[in-house]
Amino acid sequence: MINGGVLNFKVLHKCKVAERSLYNCTDIILAYIHEHSRILKMTIIKSALSALPVMLLSASVLASTPQGFNGPAVQQGFNGPFQGIHSVATALNANDDTPVVLTGNISATIGGEMYQFVDQTGSITVEIDNDKWFGLSINPDTRITIYGEVDKDFAQTATIDVKRVQLAN
Repeated sequence: MINGGVLNFKVLHKCKVAERSLYNCTDIILAYIHEHSRILKMTIIKSALSALPVMLLSASVLASTPQGFNGPAVQQGFNGPFQGIHSVATALNANDDTPVVLTGNISATIGGEMYQFVDQTGSITVEIDNDKWFGLSINPDTRITIYGEVDKDFAQTATIDVKRVQLAN
């Protein structure tokens, strides 16, 4: 590696040969640095490459460590009073995209992701995508709460597009 002593000695020698003062040798200093910059760059690259295995090992250890929270699940968002619809009877007459929280039972499967949901006020068709079950396995006796919204196309009976299913309290 080039150190300051070697730089000073060589520059002083060149300045003396050119019969200049050290303060008047900037062109010689710049030429020397340019001439040896390739050596400096290679030294820096070698230093970085020698540290590369340590960095890669650290990255692989971090990647194999589980990330995120590994404790009990916590429901996110607001946990308070709900201003939407709470009964099937009201949902059947509600506008499209009205939020609902209904508690009752699924009485039957209609086919695909469509089910018949019932509460004390009536029955309505609900669509529950496979990824909305979150591991639940239920039967007609299982009381559940569904969170979703009314899906009402022009001149059709309302259905519920379910966003989340959970066991009722």
